[in-house]
Amino acid sequence: MLANVTILYGRQPVMYRYMDVNRTHVVFTCGDQLWIMNRSDGVARVVKTDQTVIENPLFSPDGSSIAYSAVLNGNTDVYVVSITGGVSRRLTWHPGRDRLRSWNGTRIIYSSAKAAAPARYTELYEIDPTSGRERKLPCTGSYCQVAPDSTYTAIVGAEDIMETGAFRVYRGGNLCRIQLKNNTTGDIQDLPNGGWNDLSPVWVNGTLYYISDQDRIRNLYSYDLPTGRISQLTAFDDYDIHSLSTDGRSIAFEKGGQLFLLDLRTRLLQSVLPQLPAGYIFPGQQAYTLSDKRQIRSVCISPDGTRLAVDYRGDILEAELSKTPVFRNITASAGVHEQQPAWSTDGRLAYLSDASGEYNLIIQGKKAGDCQKIGLGESYFSELQWSPDGQKIALCDHRRRLLIVDIPSGKSCVVAVDSVSVLNENQFNCQWSADSKLLAYQERCPNQLIRLVVYNTASSQTAILTDGTVDTRFPVFSPDGKRLYFGVCRDNSLALSELDVSAFGRDRLWDIYQITFSADNKPVRPRKVTSNLLDLHNLAVTAEDRLFFIVNKDGRPCLMACEAGTGVISVIRSNVNDFQTVTGQLLCRQGNDFSLLETMPPHRAQEIRIPSLSVMVDPTAEWRNEFNETLRLIRDFFRGSRHPDVNALKQRYEPWLAMLTCREDFKYLLRQMLGELQSSHVFFSSSKEPAQVDEAIGLLGADWEIDQGHYRLNRIYHGDVWGATSSNPLDRDSVHVSEGDYLVSIDGKPVPAGAPFEALLQGAAGKRVMLGFSHQLSAVEERLYPVLPLDNDEDLRRWQWVSGNRFFVDSMSKGRAGYIYLSDTHRSGYQAFNRDFASQANKAFLIVDARFNAGGYFPDYFVEMLARRPLLQFLRNNASPLQEPLMTAAPKIMLLINQRTASGGELLAAEFRQRGLGLIAGTRTAGLSNPYTCDHQLLDGTTVVLPTLELTDLKYHLILENQGLVPDIIVPGNTEEPAGRTQLLRSLAHLLSNQ
Repeated sequence: MLANVTILYGRQPVMYRYMDVNRTHVVFTCGDQLWIMNRSDGVARVVKTDQTVIENPLFSPDGSSIAYSAVLNGNTDVYVVSITGGVSRRLTWHPGRDRLRSWNGTRIIYSSAKAAAPARYTELYEIDPTSGRERKLPCTGSYCQVAPDSTYTAIVGAEDIMETGAFRVYRGGNLCRIQLKNNTTGDIQDLPNGGWNDLSPVWVNGTLYYISDQDRIRNLYSYDLPTGRISQLTAFDDYDIHSLSTDGRSIAFEKGGQLFLLDLRTRLLQSVLPQLPAGYIFPGQQAYTLSDKRQIRSVCISPDGTRLAVDYRGDILEAELSKTPVFRNITASAGVHEQQPAWSTDGRLAYLSDASGEYNLIIQGKKAGDCQKIGLGESYFSELQWSPDGQKIALCDHRRRLLIVDIPSGKSCVVAVDSVSVLNENQFNCQWSADSKLLAYQERCPNQLIRLVVYNTASSQTAILTDGTVDTRFPVFSPDGKRLYFGVCRDNSLALSELDVSAFGRDRLWDIYQITFSADNKPVRPRKVTSNLLDLHNLAVTAEDRLFFIVNKDGRPCLMACEAGTGVISVIRSNVNDFQTVTGQLLCRQGNDFSLLETMPPHRAQEIRIPSLSVMVDPTAEWRNEFNETLRLIRDFFRGSRHPDVNALKQRYEPWLAMLTCREDFKYLLRQMLGELQSSHVFFSSSKEPAQVDEAIGLLGADWEIDQGHYRLNRIYHGDVWGATSSNPLDRDSVHVSEGDYLVSIDGKPVPAGAPFEALLQGAAGKRVMLGFSHQLSAVEERLYPVLPLDNDEDLRRWQWVSGNRFFVDSMSKGRAGYIYLSDTHRSGYQAFNRDFASQANKAFLIVDARFNAGGYFPDYFVEMLARRPLLQFLRNNASPLQEPLMTAAPKIMLLINQRTASGGELLAAEFRQRGLGLIAGTRTAGLSNPYTCDHQLLDGTTVVLPTLELTDLKYHLILENQGLVPDIIVPGNTEEPAGRTQLLRSLAHLLSNQ
């Protein structure tokens, strides 16, 4: 193995991502740009392209062009450009991720999930970059590389989990494995694998080179086909290597943001540092002005209704209230995250700032330079509430503590600690009395119900206001402090659950109550004010003893008012997401629109036009802040079997900050660093910049083929006739087309076959287009139909697959077996289960298909329903016995799983087994089971998601995570059709033979 590394060309490194080589040149990506370098002197130049994110550039075999994947207007597609630059040519158009994988002679191979069902797993396609004609390859997977002599094809079936998430040293059921297909005989052999990831294969003569993490760090290996010998060629112990390519003499790869070449003859390893133009400034590093209303996090109004404060991309802006307020940036601190502004009654502004490296409480006075910083320790804070006298602030931290900060002294005390475990973060919803002596807040009881407690600041004593036999929330004092209003819910039971599927469809009705306090602050027996409010939240009261709150009305949040004395309720405004009370008015938020409403009828409204707020963005300062904040999130929230040393993580990845050239570089850093947690449900989602607008390519829920130079309708994917899925735009009474028809025009323009079909409907999703069809081309009789193309046809393709499976099971079992498909443990799976469980309750056998189940909520409902058996029966004359309970499961049940069964789908399998409901067939599940409950926004709006829960059995043994569940009966899926019927047929045979 290698010991020394020589340096080529010698420039100070920046972040490089992807690299390909031929005998004379190197192509690579850097700073969201495509570069080409002459190997003789290392001089590099930009290849002109207009995309923002570029991946995996590869030279054509003749060296004249470069193919690559790129993101344009929110869509990932394959492009090709001349090595001399110029305009790139787009080759794929589907509204999904079409990713370049390799060249096969003059044709390009890419992966796409565009035709996959029932889930978006990837399949492989081959396209001619000259004509745009493409075909689906007979092998399914995420990556393939055809040997130069075309004798073998190396195929990787699963997608690399580090491309879709952040999970290093993954060992679940969906491992990346390499298969070698003999292109002459069709025989397939597996590359020897002991339960690790093998990926990114490339061929040199008869040897296969690939990346493997069998030693935990991803290194370079080789496999000699004639002898079957495996050799490890590198032994890096710091960072993984990525993105192999070859020129037939050397292997190129990236590691730690740097490029390397391995000479296969001499085994010399070279670090490639291209000579970029002197003084070159990367566009992604330059500061710029940002104006984007989507960056508004929160808006708060001062108690006297004269000023507004806005939390906007890490800065705090404030303005005098008017129809069009003019905002002033009072922090203007690039690279510092300031948030959660809150006004005091005397006009001071409190907010949180991490300028010191931890969040501190900042009190901004009314005069310039009047600023107080109060240290709060290492934690995250929320729910800032000023006391009316302006002397104290109540807030809570991530340790589930409620604190009161004394502003003059800067000291804080702990009022309450919520130690009852819940799935989501608790909210205290604390509220001050008018005299600042009482603080009411929510406290969770061991039975998971919420009770109300009041804290007396004078005596430091607490008094329990409600007894925990009902759920009580949203306390708010009347302006005179004599009454406390709050919500009460008696409809709890299963509806109280936060992540169980059994909570679906169970509306929680709330009543509003009040407690009156005596002169010595003693509470009097509660009295009901009003009742039967759906999904109550954000309760407030005004000086006129009028209550305002938001409830769910016709599926939308609606602002309501109630006279506390009479209980009479009125509707004020619909689609109100949030509101705040001020003197005689309400500040209401509807999306990013704001208005002031009078609290008294007729509730006249004054719209507030928030202008296009502007802040200066310094990318390099933001990246450093977000890097440090991500480390703090790991420290404070992450729960997993391997909790890393945060300081060691910082030392390991902080040097990368100096190399970053663009936002994509920082995302790469985050992915690698978060991957060190070695846990599922660790990922981040980046907010779009204003320039990134989805182009909404239209789909018709159909497959097309090219015949005689025209598009011919090959298959229409029909939706559910009973409306469970979206309907096909071609499957309507007013549209008379059938499979075999030709599409001859779109909006009056002729349609010859050429590029992929999706290119014809760019920007057409949800927009009316006129399509012209003809039964034959020899004598065109054009029929015109207006249609509305879809933006997604996944539901249609899944329904066709599911209904075909149900018919197949019914036919093969001669009507004895039923079939239920669960795509997830969320609402779509819940709705499918309820429909299909009832319709097949009289079957003797039942297959529950959880292959490709993407998870969601906890699957208690499904398991409990599948466990239902007859207990009693009622007899009636001239009729069959009536069983109790009426809806019961089949006596014999089989659960079908595969390597893409994940998260809640795996919990379903584990609970199914624990209940002893039947056999489990298929392949080992994904091993992605630790649920996330922390999703925190960084300074620029990027959301970091971390699991704060770890799954064990009742004896505290870790289960499922990074292991998966092994079925009782191993039934491999057919490689050529991973979602096909072979696996289903074999499982059904097991079920029927086990009667």
